[in-house]
Amino acid sequence: MKGEWFVKRIATAIERLALVEAGQGVLIGVSGGPDSVALLHAMSALASSHGWRLWVGHLDHALRHHEAAADAEYVRELAARLGLEHVAGRTDVAALARQEGLSLESAGRQARYAFFREQARRHGLARVALGHTLDDQAETVLLRLIRGAGVEGLAAMPWMRPLAGEAEPAVIRPLLGMSRDDILEYCAELDLRPRVDTSNESLEFWRNRVRHSLIPLLEQEFAPNIKEILARTAAICREEATLLARDTEQAMAGTLLEMGEGRVVFDRDRLGRQHRARARRILRRALAVAGVAPGLEYGHVEALLGMVSSGAAGAALDLPGGFAAVLETGDRMVVAREWRVAGPSWKAGRVLAVPGDTDVPELGVRIRTGWLTGDAARRAVEEGLSPRQAICDAGALDFPLLVRSRREGDRFRPLGMQGTRKLKDFFMSAGVPRTDRDRVPLVVSAGQIVWVAGHRPDDRFRVTGRTSSALSLECRPIEIAEGRR
Repeated sequence: MKGEWFVKRIATAIERLALVEAGQGVLIGVSGGPDSVALLHAMSALASSHGWRLWVGHLDHALRHHEAAADAEYVRELAARLGLEHVAGRTDVAALARQEGLSLESAGRQARYAFFREQARRHGLARVALGHTLDDQAETVLLRLIRGAGVEGLAAMPWMRPLAGEAEPAVIRPLLGMSRDDILEYCAELDLRPRVDTSNESLEFWRNRVRHSLIPLLEQEFAPNIKEILARTAAICREEATLLARDTEQAMAGTLLEMGEGRVVFDRDRLGRQHRARARRILRRALAVAGVAPGLEYGHVEALLGMVSSGAAGAALDLPGGFAAVLETGDRMVVAREWRVAGPSWKAGRVLAVPGDTDVPELGVRIRTGWLTGDAARRAVEEGLSPRQAICDAGALDFPLLVRSRREGDRFRPLGMQGTRKLKDFFMSAGVPRTDRDRVPLVVSAGQIVWVAGHRPDDRFRVTGRTSSALSLECRPIEIAEGRR
């Protein structure tokens, strides 16, 4: 029978890892592409012998217009031919990305999982099956390595995980051991003719650049089996992450005073006495329970650890999802939802996304950052920058960077000067009205002012002939930045 080898491998993976139990309902996410179509056909071939109740789910991202409509119709007809129930939805992913400050890739993922969770619960389905392959796993490991990740990040995608913090519905990935070449071979054998998403060729997206440029280079120059090596790395990291999670759970008991949805209270002194790696894991785990995990980055956690070390009562930091952390008197650090660092003089600081956009509504600005090569940075500086732009030598910076308003005693070295100068004196000579000075954003690295946004960068971070990598910064009023997007 054509494709029998493929179906047997899927059946083996499902049985060995207990991904689906006999008689359970499964929602299969189908985009119309080769991976999800192959998964649908293989699981459909196994359904009757395992007593599975299969549904087909398709979400239109409202990005590709006529292509998207054709994809949706293809999936609907495919489900009908196989005699399966079918559900479809549509989400404006571009609007979601703007609203949540996410990339299109992240917004699309968020929309898909929300749709699958809703449909699985509505129809009583215990599993959501997705078509991620060994190639996707390798790409995910590289993407997380490039962005900076620990053991848990490099563990990449598990074969099965809860979709919404509960046992059911759970996401399963039966194709995680299958290569993209396996998928295409199976589709060709069965003449499935899946749809082709042209956006998968666009190098605008990071994953596509890894897929079409980085992995072929690694295969050619370093290891022909790099995908298998990266997938093995993910498996090792996943096992180690499981072990470390047990250590974290034990350590958390002595450092948490409260923990629940929307609020966590830490014993600052006990958290500060933990090994830094363990403290970092405790923060991530507790904040995930509170609901801060989406959007939480390395810089946020490092800034929190810095607050803990400082012990400065009243220190505060905004976090993703409407959360804020505040050091209270009595050695308590409280992280809670719907807190904002208030007041016209916003001194606590916000971690700056690098690269990316950071909105600072307290100061009414959006700061955009990006990487430049040394040559590109030198050309840009020579051509001239507006007061709303700055370019700094990345090698001189300590990350994470913060954006904040002025504090008493702030000093910096204005570009072109030899010595430092009081910020207060600089504002006076620059003619900045006293009433506006508390609203001037300052980009700060390890306590040093990098850029007085809209006015002058610090000379210590200037681009030189030795600069190999640089960071570009641009500061715009939020309403102007919104209009430009």
